[in-house]
Amino acid sequence: MSEDPEKVGDVHRQSGVRPPGIAGMGEFLEASLDRRWRRFRRVLRATQAGVSESAIHELRVSLRRLISLLEILGGAISDDATGKARRVLKKLLRTLSPVRDVHVLSGRMEDFRGRFAAAKRLAKTLKKEEEVLVRTAQKPLCAAGVGRLKRLVGRSRKALRRELLRPGGPRRTHAALMGQVREAFLKVDLRRRELTRESMDSFHALRIAFKKFRYAVEALQPGILDANDSVMRRMRQFQRRLGEIQDLALMAEFMERVAHEDDRMEIGRAHV
Repeated sequence: MSEDPEKVGDVHRQSGVRPPGIAGMGEFLEASLDRRWRRFRRVLRATQAGVSESAIHELRVSLRRLISLLEILGGAISDDATGKARRVLKKLLRTLSPVRDVHVLSGRMEDFRGRFAAAKRLAKTLKKEEEVLVRTAQKPLCAAGVGRLKRLVGRSRKALRRELLRPGGPRRTHAALMGQVREAFLKVDLRRRELTRESMDSFHALRIAFKKFRYAVEALQPGILDANDSVMRRMRQFQRRLGEIQDLALMAEFMERVAHEDDRMEIGRAHV
């Protein structure tokens, strides 16, 4: 279904992103897909060679960017290869989430060293959790073969070429891509209106929605969308602020869990 030009224009004006047109769209999309695929392969190999905080971060970023582009393309082509590839990549991303969380907590705990006595003990607790989680993540990381993914990405590329060669294909593809960006922005607007100070879940939902919108814009920038440097910089800054809120919420949850475990140990000792 084609997009209403006025609605699309309204969304682009609100978001600060303008669509420049469809010239060179196919070449840009294929180049973007190849670039993100090569980046993912390179970072995956590095992470398989040695799991570290920086390696996990780089792999998560490369996964999200590749997933985002495949999701956008999935709305423009009929082949289900993009969906299958996304499911494989998302499964790997979920495997890395607990490791990323403990890395965030460890970094935050460093801020408290020397400020309260329990910081050293909590840091040791996190170190033990990290060791367990890294061992848990290493197996799926090492088993993450790229053969099937490579075939699915290749199928997606061929499906995109077929769609662009059909009569009216470029315009339909362009409309579908703009529709994906529009839907992502509207989801951000919805989550913004649902935001409440009392609910950390509402901040988390806004962060996820905004991240998807930002990645969608980046995936089509600058060949298809036209977002200036100032807009992109403000988007990154806003994303970082939401991330800081999420990290602090994660820290509070961890501290509450540790306090609860301490209380249980005290009760146990009292009954000995």
